[in-house]
Amino acid sequence: MSRPTTKDLARAAGVSLATVDRVLNDRTGVRDDTVKRVTEAIEAIGFIRNLSAANLARSRSYRFVFLLPRSGDQFLNRVIARIDEASQAFTTEATQVTVARIEDEDPHQIAATLGALDPATVDGVAIMAPESPQVRDAKARLSERGIEAVAFLSGQIGSGHPTAGSEVFVGIDNYAAGATAGLGITDLR
Repeated sequence: MSRPTTKDLARAAGVSLATVDRVLNDRTGVRDDTVKRVTEAIEAIGFIRNLSAANLARSRSYRFVFLLPRSGDQFLNRVIARIDEASQAFTTEATQVTVARIEDEDPHQIAATLGALDPATVDGVAIMAPESPQVRDAKARLSERGIEAVAFLSGQIGSGHPTAGSEVFVGIDNYAAGATAGLGITDLR
């Protein structure tokens, strides 16, 4: 059995396709009881939104940049190779992935690079760079401008650090790993 479509959802809720579209995209102009009927129909028929199809219909794409150190070793080369592979796979999902190289020892240059990112051409950025006040502040300004930022495989503060707040990161939480290793060392005494 194929998965339910928006036409199936409209039929089950007793509304038009336009109304279903408004509800799914959280647009105004739909009465609360109609939203409730559509929501109940979603549950009843097991509708799962196909984001790829919705993006295709709206000509929406996502642009994501990886900012990685210019200097690197075999590990970094493998990371870039995996990003290239993922980029190929994401083209069918209307996601464009690029890699840009940065001087990881120059926090001012990294901050300038982050500051130059344009929300009209970039939706998100993953950055591999040492934590510094300049980088931290530049990442905060990105968020204010509507560009999502995530720390990527770095020594930056992870969510387990008491001063990190709700920072998003990919990879190992170095603070938690260090704390765990420290516990092991004290147990050996």
